[in-house]
Amino acid sequence: MSIIDALNIAWTGIIAQQKGMDVTSHNIANADTPGYCRQIPILETIAPIGGVKVPHIIRAYDIFTTSMIHPKLSVVFDLEVGKKYLENIEGIFNETEDSGLRATLSDFFNSWEEIANNPSSLAERIAAIENGQELANKINTMYQDLENLRLNANSEIETTVEEINNITSQIAQLNVKIAEFEAGGENANDLRDKRNFLIEELSKLVGNHHIEDKDGKICIFIGKGSTLVQGKDYNSLEVKTDSGGNFRIILKVGSSEIDITDDINGGKIAGLLNMRDEVIPEYKNKLNALATSIIKEVNKQHSQGVGLTLFHETTGSYEVTDPNAQLASQASGLDFWDEIIEGNQFTIWVYDSSGTAVQNQITIQPGWSLNDLRNYINTNVNNLTANIVDGKLQLIADDGYSFGFSDDSSNILMALGINTFFTGKDAEDIGINSLISDNPEYIAAAKIENDGSFAPGDGRNAQEIANLQDNSIDELGDTFNGYLSSLVGEIGIKARGTYRNHDFHNSLLSSLKERRESIQGVSLDEEMTNLIKFQRAYEACIKIMQASDEMFEDLLQIK
Repeated sequence: MSIIDALNIAWTGIIAQQKGMDVTSHNIANADTPGYCRQIPILETIAPIGGVKVPHIIRAYDIFTTSMIHPKLSVVFDLEVGKKYLENIEGIFNETEDSGLRATLSDFFNSWEEIANNPSSLAERIAAIENGQELANKINTMYQDLENLRLNANSEIETTVEEINNITSQIAQLNVKIAEFEAGGENANDLRDKRNFLIEELSKLVGNHHIEDKDGKICIFIGKGSTLVQGKDYNSLEVKTDSGGNFRIILKVGSSEIDITDDINGGKIAGLLNMRDEVIPEYKNKLNALATSIIKEVNKQHSQGVGLTLFHETTGSYEVTDPNAQLASQASGLDFWDEIIEGNQFTIWVYDSSGTAVQNQITIQPGWSLNDLRNYINTNVNNLTANIVDGKLQLIADDGYSFGFSDDSSNILMALGINTFFTGKDAEDIGINSLISDNPEYIAAAKIENDGSFAPGDGRNAQEIANLQDNSIDELGDTFNGYLSSLVGEIGIKARGTYRNHDFHNSLLSSLKERRESIQGVSLDEEMTNLIKFQRAYEACIKIMQASDEMFEDLLQIK
């Protein structure tokens, strides 16, 4: 080997060690860069005895662990959404304080107990109205809080779709750059790190799987195989509002639009869809069931009684959409049409100025419409006029006359909102009948006797309303408080299960990340050791060049 060969070998060593120091410095600089994989210079001998070169710089990329991390991210972020929303739902149904729904419900029914004990007192009646209003407000607020939570999930879906589009467009651009770099023999390690980081961010948002082609480009699929990214192209997502005001997720493929809402699984967006379409509506429905049962049961019983004073005029609180339609059919438009029992009857008592009562028993005939009922009353009940005003039944007594109700086994009074306490049909619109709130004396605490008489000191009807608190309600399969307790317990169980699942999968994710970090993460101690190694080798190569140069000079001095 000649002196020139020694110089060349030293020169290749200097270049190689410099490259090693460059890579090490790059590793150190990116020690905290998200998604960065430690890079390793591969030194290779130049044969025969030609020195050293660095033909490749590879990534310490743990493909196996990474392939496990991506789907696990989708699971964790799906559960993360569930955890957040269930915490809010638990807060809405918070029964740990005296202001909870259970306490408010008990206060309401207890106030009827007070009326039963002192039916002639207005104070107890006003308290019942206030407690009823508080109950209605509490239920309204809980319903609206749930609806706001659902609307928030809907809004987050739109934002998440925008985030997905932003990520997929970047991945498609990186596909092109990586293919160009590697086709030209250039290193694309940093671009691959960035792309993998974006795939992980995408996995947080939506479950996906991907494959890489021979050119280094990746294709990404979501749902049941819908293509999101293919090489340099990506198919964008958009949201479209359905008839219920919910965003549907649409995949645009060329001029085609595919609704993939029901195919999406995993990631934040799947969690949001589950909350919006399944979990929140489920608890809204259960709150509605409770509110509807309270309205129906209290109104059924209230309509059987009489207040401290009789009616001279009253208008129902529920309207029909078609006065010619059968009352006991959905076509009538009544909220509680299915509660009407055709063939059963109710009684209207009409009183003259001396207190003499006339009993009018009315049987709800099969197929009767509101027009039929109005016409029957006008034809058969003296000194009382029935009208239909804005789809509601209105009853007006002649001058010097008044009227009351009893013995309604048809539920027609409840369905029409005549002589009832509550208005509304469910948790969204439950309220107090304004006739009652403005006139507490109309609270029907008493019952009309078979001879038409009634007494201010009679609290039997109020007691029966108070007893509803302990009655098992068919639609609920339990008492009001029992149903509410079960509902609150069910929410707690679901929340605890979600929290445990989240913690379990998050723990697995952390373990996977730690395992991957041990392989592809940057260790500053190790990099400093490498830096010193490359520096010493670099210095040694310089000394070889210096020695070779001296030998060459000595050779030139020989004469």
